[in-house]
Amino acid sequence: MGEVGKAVVVGDESLTLSELTEFLDGRLASFKHPKALAFVDEMPTSGPSKIDRSAVDDRFGE
Repeated sequence: MGEVGKAVVVGDESLTLSELTEFLDGRLASFKHPKALAFVDEMPTSGPSKIDRSAVDDRFGE
């Protein structure tokens, strides 16, 4: 409880938080919508096509 989501997105910064929220409406419960965005050139991987979640958390978690 009390955790706030952050979306880590591959790509440029042309995507806004309001556009992402609009896309997620009806697809995801509103309390699960991210409250912040972070952009990366590529996701860190820990194997063949596996995202290294601990590396993402270390870099972008707060």
